[in-house]
Amino acid sequence: MFKCEDEPSADIKRRSNMTEERTADEIYKEEPTANERYEENQQLSEQLVSEVLSEQLLNNVMTKRRQQLSEQLLNNLLNYSDAINHYQWKESMAEIESYKCLNLRGQDQYYFGK
Repeated sequence: MFKCEDEPSADIKRRSNMTEERTADEIYKEEPTANERYEENQQLSEQLVSEVLSEQLLNNVMTKRRQQLSEQLLNNLLNYSDAINHYQWKESMAEIESYKCLNLRGQDQYYFGK
């Protein structure tokens, strides 16, 4: 349970003694200067920009790779489709030739009685 103490704990006393021992000038001197803050912010900004650019570059590379794969797939499908169409065309030509042969054979039988 929560215990209420009338006197501050030893830790609080020690912290208050530390701040009492240091002057405001000493504390101010420990703070980073405006130039130091600017440099730190500049480095963080550059780091952030480089991370964003590298992420964008990665996205661009991935998009280009996906596009290349899509084009390859489309080309493969078109080639496959062309091969099937060519095969079907050859088969249909063979059927036409066979009909012509049968037709000529029938004519031969009709005219020559074989």
